[in-house]
Formats: sequence, structure tokens, C-alpha cells
Amino acid sequence: MIIIPFIHKLISEKDMDIHSIRMLTIGGKYLWEEKESKEEKESKQVKDILHSNGIYGTIKKNKNIYLCKVNKKTDMNDMYLWKELDANDDTTFCWRDYVYFTGKNKECWLNISEKIADVSLADVSLADVSLADVSLADVSLADVSLDSILKLIIKVI
Repeated sequence: MIIIPFIHKLISEKDMDIHSIRMLTIGGKYLWEEKESKEEKESKQVKDILHSNGIYGTIKKNKNIYLCKVNKKTDMNDMYLWKELDANDDTTFCWRDYVYFTGKNKECWLNISEKIADVSLADVSLADVSLADVSLADVSLADVSLDSILKLIIKVI
């Protein structure tokens, strides 16, 4: 399962929405993955994992992805920002900022082609999907792109 804690801020300007998304990553390059426990309910396991790491918020599930909209109870000062890490560090958990632009009809103005979870956006084929159509129900864990994750976060807010 993938766990994605995030903070979302929205600025609306005329016909454009600017989404500022701060997402917890590993080294700014990978998503947080955990093995599922057979002993306890998956949603309780995710909540326990987040709370034991000082992360609190509202959790929503989409297939095997758990999105956690972080609340003020989470002490952000206890965690690294991506810009504070060494460029070669790909093991430290850190918050990485993304800016995402959408039009008045929620169409994406700028797709992000960066790899995350070891595949590029081109490999996922969600690049031309409008925000209203975003669902990761048919996407396997190996097919997760940063662009599809950002679209999913914006959709569930």
C-alpha cells in the first residue's frame, strides 16, 4: 500500500486555479510504501503508522493508495523539507512542494513528466485524462506517476 500525506493550498486567479501541494516523499523521489499486515484492518494500520510518525489528518483510500490530508496537529518543524537534503539522499523522508495549474473546467495546464514510483507519466497514460475522470482504480502500484497522484489529490479535496 502507498501512503501519501499532503497539504493542499489553492489560489484562484481569473480562469486558473493554482494548487500548491506539499507531499511527503522519500528523498523527494519515491512514495511511501508499507506492507499490509494480515493481523489488523488496513485502515487502522495506516492510521497507526501515520500517528506513530507524528502525522495526523483525514485519510481517504483509492485502491491501494491512502491519501492523508494533514491537519494542524502534525508538527511540520519535526520533518525535513526536500531543499534541506543532499541531492543524492534518496532515503530520508521529506516534504516536497509541487505547483499544479488547472483551468476553469479543471483541465490540467501543465502535466508533470517526472518519475515517481519508478515510472514516468508517459508510461501511465493518464496525461490526457481530465481531472473529472481521474481514478486510479485500474492502475497498478508499478504504474503510479506523480501527475496522476497530484490529480487524485486535487480530486479528493
